[in-house]
Amino acid sequence: MGNMNNNIGFIGAGKMASAIINGIIKSGFLPCDSIFIYDINHDTRKYTSKNLKVTSVETLEELFETCPTIVVATKPFVIDEVLDSIKELIRNHLIISILSGVS
Repeated sequence: MGNMNNNIGFIGAGKMASAIINGIIKSGFLPCDSIFIYDINHDTRKYTSKNLKVTSVETLEELFETCPTIVVATKPFVIDEVLDSIKELIRNHLIISILSGVS
């Protein structure tokens, strides 16, 4: 596992997250072992983890324990549920959202 201070976690492991992760890896900004993903859909999580060689975690708690930076890359219609799920986990985390149409 990479230096925890450099770890980045993604909530959502679909097409947008995969594109960003791929760019991070290809640019050399972070190695694969510093990137963690969580997706409520196990198959999506497994597929993205395998294809991009990043670490899949089973819970949001594990993601927040491992990563000081979190990218929210879910569908806009589930953002309220996601925010409700993570509000107690946020400490000194940097939260980045890539959701469009959400303010």
